[in-house]
Amino acid sequence: MNILHYALGFPPFRTGGMIKYCMDLMAEEAKLKNWVGLLWPGRITDYSDKVKIINKPQYPLDDKIRIESFEIVNPLPVPLLNGINEFEAFMQPKVIDNFERFFIANKVDILHVHTLMGLPKEVLDVCVRLNIKTVFTTHDYFGICPRWSLEKQGSPCLDDNGCESCIACNKTALSLRKIKFMQSTAYRYLKDTPIMKNMRRMHNKKLYKEDYGSEAEDFYPDDIKKSLSKAYRELRRYYTDMIESFNIIHCNSSNTSKIYNRYCNIRNSAKVLNISHAAIKDFRKLRNCQMPVRFGYLGPITQHKGYYFIKQVFDELSANRNNSFQLHIFAECMDEATYLIKHPVYDYSELENVMEKFDVLLVPSLWNETFGFTALEALSYGIPVIVTENVGAKDLIVPKMNGDIVSPDIESMKSAVLEIIDKPEIINQMSKYTLQNIEIQDMSKHTLRMIELYKQEGNI
Repeated sequence: MNILHYALGFPPFRTGGMIKYCMDLMAEEAKLKNWVGLLWPGRITDYSDKVKIINKPQYPLDDKIRIESFEIVNPLPVPLLNGINEFEAFMQPKVIDNFERFFIANKVDILHVHTLMGLPKEVLDVCVRLNIKTVFTTHDYFGICPRWSLEKQGSPCLDDNGCESCIACNKTALSLRKIKFMQSTAYRYLKDTPIMKNMRRMHNKKLYKEDYGSEAEDFYPDDIKKSLSKAYRELRRYYTDMIESFNIIHCNSSNTSKIYNRYCNIRNSAKVLNISHAAIKDFRKLRNCQMPVRFGYLGPITQHKGYYFIKQVFDELSANRNNSFQLHIFAECMDEATYLIKHPVYDYSELENVMEKFDVLLVPSLWNETFGFTALEALSYGIPVIVTENVGAKDLIVPKMNGDIVSPDIESMKSAVLEIIDKPEIINQMSKYTLQNIEIQDMSKHTLRMIELYKQEGNI
């Protein structure tokens, strides 16, 4: 079959979990003798309705596999993690003729969309007209949330006050002029220069400051708040209309299924299929633990990923259990504690060595994480995992058997951690259960299941 994916682009210009998953899935689909291509949002010439698609040189996924590459010139803006506060450009209608000719010329059977960023709504309209099946994978919450994470002040956004909270959360949004530059050909070459890295680092510090979500009444009068709230509701409606038009919503966890169903009418199209990536193999071995118990945290030093939450847990435990545990972290960190063992940031080629450094993985996210690859990675090495209820990868955890699922509060996490510190033999029992009862879904198995998902609901 002819499978066209839509994502933000290729590495090294675009990176992250969504890009890795997309690249790995395309590679496996190509191995199965499918025609595979990637459509991606490129440079913006102006914010008009004109658009064209350019066939770019094939992209090598490995020594043998090359993927077709198609750039959309003049797509919608790509806000990345920064938010939106200029609305019309993100809903600008586009002329559909070039899209229609493109889909017909390439005989596309499946359009698999990995993000709504930059994607004109008219692309999906063309797919309906041409009877092309459409699939959307829920890698994040963009479309429901302009900031993609559906969090507010470091916690899940359970009530946005009719989108009034969006006003404060999107204070960090880039101007359309800056977005245009960041989608330019020039920026692709400048992105990894020292000056650009430093500018992004400074911006990200502002982006993740704990108080970025202060309430709108702190800086806007009532009439402006009312107008902006309405604009954010219209923006959400634009994207939820897109979401509801897909034939299949591939929810990468039960978390995303629950949340997307809260905002969209997708009860008949939503299918839960946990994801994987190419570095996942069956490396399971029996884990035994000696004192001190070694806990691992693989996330960044941010509030929403739960670093400060888990540090508070260990600070409280260290008062009377200080020599009975360690916390191994793999990020740039300025904190010091007797229990804290700091390691450099790693990449996937070092995963085996990383997994030898600890006995239990902690995934303490405070926001609604769509999946969480680190939990799958740890299980693939036979390591028990403790996650909060907010983590999508909780689908892989059988409580008290191969890890635990806890509420995102200090006492619940402390209780789960303390149980293992007091009875370290639990690690061996959980590791044994993982070896005997848990299927490790590598990318080849996942791709076969994805192909079956494509074939659901007729036509293919």
